[in-house]
Amino acid sequence: FFGGRSDSDSSCSDESSSDDEQIPTQKKPQRQINAAAILFSDDETDDKRVVRSAKEKRYEALFTIIKNIRNSKKIKNFNTMLSGFEELLKAFDKAKPVIEKEEKGVIPRFYIRILVEMEDIVNETWEDSAGRKAMSKVN
Repeated sequence: FFGGRSDSDSSCSDESSSDDEQIPTQKKPQRQINAAAILFSDDETDDKRVVRSAKEKRYEALFTIIKNIRNSKKIKNFNTMLSGFEELLKAFDKAKPVIEKEEKGVIPRFYIRILVEMEDIVNETWEDSAGRKAMSKVN
């Protein structure tokens, strides 16, 4: 079956060589099945495209940045919070036309809320002189 030999041709030395031949040939079909499964899973991901509006795209970008800022705020990592703030400003500038069109120029509450939260933590940290001295120089 695997080696292409009949049972009558096999001997003791042939059996050991036919065993060696059987092992590699058994592995090849498994690899082909895995490759077929991978190709099948790639085809599934292409079908799941979602059409989102410009508002949803911009707001999602803002939400992910705000989430990162809040995480850095919890651990008091001011460097990450500063880079997140700069990234937030850029994303908000990109979202301004959408906000003016969809929200009639009213700035979203979640954007104002994160700005206030950041201001509060900076003021709170600055007022705590003992905590300020204990902070690392990097922050």
